[in-house]
Amino acid sequence: MKDTICQNCYFAKPIDSAKPCEFDIPDIIKQDKIIESRENYFVIKNYACRYGFSKKIYEENIDKLSNKNMIDYIKEQNIVKYSLALVLEKNANHEQIIKNINRLSIKPNYITVICYEKGNRINQLLQSCLSEQIPYKVHNFLEDIGGPQALHIAMETNKSKAGNLMWILNKDLLEDVLSNDSIQNINYAINVEQKSAHYYKYSKIESNFYGIFININNYSALSKTLDYSIENNQNILYITYD
Repeated sequence: MKDTICQNCYFAKPIDSAKPCEFDIPDIIKQDKIIESRENYFVIKNYACRYGFSKKIYEENIDKLSNKNMIDYIKEQNIVKYSLALVLEKNANHEQIIKNINRLSIKPNYITVICYEKGNRINQLLQSCLSEQIPYKVHNFLEDIGGPQALHIAMETNKSKAGNLMWILNKDLLEDVLSNDSIQNINYAINVEQKSAHYYKYSKIESNFYGIFININNYSALSKTLDYSIENNQNILYITYD
Protein backbone atom coordinates (compact mmCIF):
# COMPACT_ATOMS: atom_id res chain seq x y z
CA MET A 1 0.00 0.00 0.00
CA LYS A 2 1.24 3.48 -0.83
CA ASP A 3 1.83 6.14 1.80
CA THR A 4 -0.38 9.18 2.24
CA ILE A 5 1.74 12.30 1.60
CA CYS A 6 -0.22 15.12 3.17
CA GLN A 7 1.83 17.83 1.46
CA ASN A 8 0.01 16.99 -1.78
CA CYS A 9 -3.44 17.33 -0.22
CA TYR A 10 -5.79 20.28 -0.59
CA PHE A 11 -6.92 19.90 3.04
CA ALA A 12 -3.44 19.77 4.60
CA LYS A 13 -1.42 22.49 6.26
CA PRO A 14 2.07 22.39 7.83
CA ILE A 15 2.47 20.36 11.00
CA ASP A 16 3.03 23.46 13.14
CA SER A 17 -0.33 24.90 12.05
CA ALA A 18 -3.27 24.98 14.43
CA LYS A 19 -5.07 22.39 12.27
CA PRO A 20 -2.70 20.42 10.01
CA CYS A 21 -5.60 18.41 8.57
CA GLU A 22 -9.17 19.62 8.07
CA PHE A 23 -10.43 16.12 8.98
CA ASP A 24 -7.90 15.48 11.79
CA ILE A 25 -7.01 12.15 10.19
CA PRO A 26 -3.38 11.97 11.48
CA ASP A 27 -4.52 12.64 15.04
CA ILE A 28 -7.38 10.12 14.82
CA ILE A 29 -5.27 7.21 13.57
CA LYS A 30 -1.94 7.96 15.28
CA GLN A 31 -2.34 5.02 17.69
CA ASP A 32 -2.65 2.51 14.84
CA LYS A 33 -0.53 3.94 12.01
CA ILE A 34 3.07 5.06 11.59
CA ILE A 35 3.13 8.80 10.99
CA GLU A 36 6.27 10.63 9.99
CA SER A 37 7.07 14.20 9.01
CA ARG A 38 8.48 15.37 5.71
CA GLU A 39 9.07 19.01 4.85
CA ASN A 40 6.85 19.99 7.79
CA TYR A 41 3.89 17.90 6.58
CA PHE A 42 2.63 14.54 7.80
CA VAL A 43 3.29 11.31 5.92
CA ILE A 44 1.09 8.37 6.93
CA LYS A 45 2.80 5.09 6.18
CA ASN A 46 0.87 2.30 4.46
CA TYR A 47 -2.40 4.20 4.56
CA ALA A 48 -4.56 5.41 1.67
CA CYS A 49 -6.45 8.39 3.04
CA ARG A 50 -9.95 8.49 1.59
CA TYR A 51 -10.49 12.09 2.63
CA GLY A 52 -7.51 13.51 0.79
CA PHE A 53 -7.88 15.57 -2.37
CA SER A 54 -4.99 16.42 -4.65
CA LYS A 55 -3.98 20.10 -4.73
CA LYS A 56 -2.99 19.60 -8.35
CA ILE A 57 -6.37 18.22 -9.35
CA TYR A 58 -8.11 21.04 -7.52
CA GLU A 59 -6.05 23.66 -9.32
CA GLU A 60 -6.62 21.98 -12.67
CA ASN A 61 -10.39 21.98 -12.08
CA ILE A 62 -10.76 25.15 -10.06
CA ASP A 63 -13.47 26.49 -12.38
CA LYS A 64 -15.67 23.49 -11.45
CA LEU A 65 -14.68 23.17 -7.80
CA SER A 66 -14.26 26.71 -6.49
CA ASN A 67 -17.98 27.07 -5.74
CA LYS A 68 -18.17 23.76 -3.88
CA ASN A 69 -17.87 23.26 -0.16
CA MET A 70 -14.97 20.85 -0.52
CA ILE A 71 -15.27 19.39 2.97
CA ASP A 72 -18.92 18.45 2.42
CA TYR A 73 -18.08 17.24 -1.08
CA ILE A 74 -15.40 14.82 0.17
CA LYS A 75 -17.63 13.58 3.00
CA GLU A 76 -20.36 12.80 0.49
CA GLN A 77 -17.90 10.93 -1.73
CA ASN A 78 -16.81 8.74 1.17
CA ILE A 79 -20.13 7.68 2.65
CA VAL A 80 -20.20 3.91 3.02
CA LYS A 81 -22.35 2.25 0.36
CA TYR A 82 -24.31 -0.72 1.65
CA SER A 83 -27.51 -2.70 1.30
CA LEU A 84 -29.93 -3.31 4.16
CA ALA A 85 -31.19 -6.86 4.71
CA LEU A 86 -34.21 -6.58 6.98
CA VAL A 87 -35.83 -9.71 8.44
CA LEU A 88 -39.35 -8.99 9.74
CA GLU A 89 -41.27 -11.30 12.01
CA LYS A 90 -45.06 -11.57 11.84
CA ASN A 91 -47.15 -8.74 13.31
CA ALA A 92 -44.35 -6.19 12.84
CA ASN A 93 -45.35 -2.53 12.65
CA HIS A 94 -44.47 -1.94 9.01
CA GLU A 95 -45.24 1.78 9.04
CA GLN A 96 -42.82 2.35 11.92
CA ILE A 97 -40.15 0.27 10.21
CA ILE A 98 -40.30 2.48 7.11
CA LYS A 99 -40.07 5.58 9.32
CA ASN A 100 -36.97 4.12 10.97
CA ILE A 101 -35.33 3.42 7.61
CA ASN A 102 -35.98 7.05 6.67
CA ARG A 103 -34.24 8.19 9.87
CA LEU A 104 -30.95 6.39 9.13
CA SER A 105 -28.27 9.08 8.79
CA ILE A 106 -26.68 7.14 5.92
CA LYS A 107 -29.33 5.49 3.78
CA PRO A 108 -28.80 2.09 2.15
CA ASN A 109 -28.38 1.84 -1.61
CA TYR A 110 -30.61 -1.22 -1.72
CA ILE A 111 -33.10 -2.92 0.62
CA THR A 112 -33.87 -6.62 0.87
CA VAL A 113 -36.92 -7.41 3.00
CA ILE A 114 -37.62 -10.89 4.34
CA CYS A 115 -41.18 -11.26 5.62
CA TYR A 116 -43.76 -13.96 6.32
CA GLU A 117 -46.98 -12.06 5.76
CA LYS A 118 -48.38 -8.92 4.09
CA GLY A 119 -45.67 -8.76 1.44
CA ASN A 120 -47.85 -6.63 -0.85
CA ARG A 121 -48.51 -4.17 1.97
CA ILE A 122 -44.79 -3.81 2.72
CA ASN A 123 -44.12 -3.32 -0.98
CA GLN A 124 -46.70 -0.52 -1.15
CA LEU A 125 -45.25 1.22 1.90
CA LEU A 126 -41.71 1.06 0.53
CA GLN A 127 -42.93 2.45 -2.78
CA SER A 128 -44.88 5.34 -1.27
CA CYS A 129 -43.20 6.19 2.04
CA LEU A 130 -39.43 5.97 1.58
CA SER A 131 -37.91 9.45 1.81
CA GLU A 132 -35.49 8.62 -1.01
CA GLN A 133 -35.85 6.46 -4.10
CA ILE A 134 -34.07 3.34 -2.91
CA PRO A 135 -34.42 0.15 -4.98
CA TYR A 136 -35.71 -2.82 -3.00
CA LYS A 137 -37.15 -6.30 -3.18
CA VAL A 138 -39.64 -7.93 -0.81
CA HIS A 139 -39.33 -11.69 -0.32
CA ASN A 140 -42.56 -13.00 1.20
CA PHE A 141 -42.00 -16.53 2.52
CA LEU A 142 -45.05 -18.70 2.99
CA GLU A 143 -43.14 -21.29 4.96
CA ASP A 144 -42.09 -20.41 8.49
CA ILE A 145 -38.35 -20.87 7.97
CA GLY A 146 -35.72 -19.05 10.00
CA GLY A 147 -34.43 -15.64 9.03
CA PRO A 148 -30.86 -16.80 8.26
CA GLN A 149 -32.07 -19.49 5.86
CA ALA A 150 -34.62 -17.14 4.27
CA LEU A 151 -31.95 -14.51 3.59
CA HIS A 152 -29.66 -17.17 2.18
CA ILE A 153 -32.39 -18.18 -0.28
CA ALA A 154 -33.09 -14.55 -1.19
CA MET A 155 -29.41 -13.86 -1.82
CA GLU A 156 -29.21 -16.78 -4.26
CA THR A 157 -31.35 -14.75 -6.67
CA ASN A 158 -30.63 -11.23 -5.46
CA LYS A 159 -26.92 -11.13 -4.66
CA SER A 160 -25.90 -9.00 -7.65
CA LYS A 161 -28.29 -6.20 -6.66
CA ALA A 162 -27.19 -6.08 -3.04
CA GLY A 163 -23.79 -4.52 -3.83
CA ASN A 164 -20.59 -5.20 -1.92
CA LEU A 165 -21.66 -4.66 1.70
CA MET A 166 -24.75 -5.86 3.57
CA TRP A 167 -26.17 -4.97 7.00
CA ILE A 168 -28.39 -7.69 8.47
CA LEU A 169 -31.02 -6.39 10.91
CA ASN A 170 -34.41 -7.23 12.35
CA LYS A 171 -37.07 -4.83 13.64
CA ASP A 172 -35.68 -4.46 17.18
CA LEU A 173 -32.08 -4.05 16.05
CA LEU A 174 -33.08 -1.44 13.48
CA GLU A 175 -34.47 0.65 16.34
CA ASP A 176 -31.38 0.04 18.45
CA VAL A 177 -28.75 0.92 15.85
CA LEU A 178 -30.82 3.93 14.85
CA SER A 179 -30.79 5.31 18.40
CA ASN A 180 -27.00 4.83 18.51
CA ASP A 181 -26.46 6.11 14.96
CA SER A 182 -24.37 2.97 14.46
CA ILE A 183 -24.05 3.46 10.70
CA GLN A 184 -21.77 6.44 11.41
CA ASN A 185 -19.57 4.19 13.56
CA ILE A 186 -19.41 1.68 10.72
CA ASN A 187 -18.61 4.40 8.19
CA TYR A 188 -15.81 5.65 10.48
CA ALA A 189 -14.39 2.14 10.94
CA ILE A 190 -14.37 1.44 7.20
CA ASN A 191 -13.27 4.79 5.78
CA VAL A 192 -11.04 6.21 8.52
CA GLU A 193 -9.65 3.40 10.69
CA GLN A 194 -9.53 0.94 7.76
CA LYS A 195 -8.79 -2.05 9.99
CA SER A 196 -8.93 -5.47 8.36
CA ALA A 197 -11.90 -7.63 9.33
CA HIS A 198 -14.08 -10.37 7.89
CA TYR A 199 -17.12 -8.51 9.21
CA TYR A 200 -18.37 -5.94 11.74
CA LYS A 201 -20.54 -7.07 14.62
CA TYR A 202 -23.02 -5.56 17.09
CA SER A 203 -21.74 -6.72 20.47
CA LYS A 204 -24.80 -5.87 22.56
CA ILE A 205 -26.61 -9.03 21.49
CA GLU A 206 -25.54 -12.66 21.26
CA SER A 207 -26.00 -13.30 17.56
CA ASN A 208 -23.88 -14.54 14.70
CA PHE A 209 -26.41 -13.25 12.21
CA TYR A 210 -28.42 -10.21 13.26
CA GLY A 211 -26.43 -7.01 13.56
CA ILE A 212 -23.63 -8.17 11.27
CA PHE A 213 -22.27 -5.78 8.61
CA ILE A 214 -20.44 -7.88 6.06
CA ASN A 215 -18.96 -8.02 2.57
CA ILE A 216 -21.30 -10.00 0.32
CA ASN A 217 -18.57 -12.40 -0.75
CA ASN A 218 -17.63 -13.00 2.89
CA TYR A 219 -21.31 -13.60 3.66
CA SER A 220 -21.41 -16.31 1.01
CA ALA A 221 -18.15 -17.86 2.18
CA LEU A 222 -18.88 -17.71 5.93
CA SER A 223 -22.57 -18.72 5.96
CA LYS A 224 -22.86 -22.05 7.77
CA THR A 225 -24.51 -24.79 5.73
CA LEU A 226 -26.57 -26.07 8.67
CA ASP A 227 -28.16 -22.97 10.22
CA TYR A 228 -26.96 -20.24 7.80
CA SER A 229 -25.53 -18.09 10.61
CA ILE A 230 -22.16 -16.40 10.07
CA GLU A 231 -19.05 -18.39 10.97
CA ASN A 232 -17.25 -17.28 14.12
CA ASN A 233 -14.02 -19.02 15.14
CA GLN A 234 -10.45 -18.15 16.03
CA ASN A 235 -9.57 -17.66 12.36
CA ILE A 236 -12.39 -15.19 11.74
CA LEU A 237 -11.59 -11.55 12.50
CA TYR A 238 -14.47 -9.27 13.40
CA ILE A 239 -14.70 -5.74 14.78
CA THR A 240 -17.51 -4.43 16.98
CA TYR A 241 -19.07 -1.15 15.92
CA ASP A 242 -20.97 -0.05 19.04
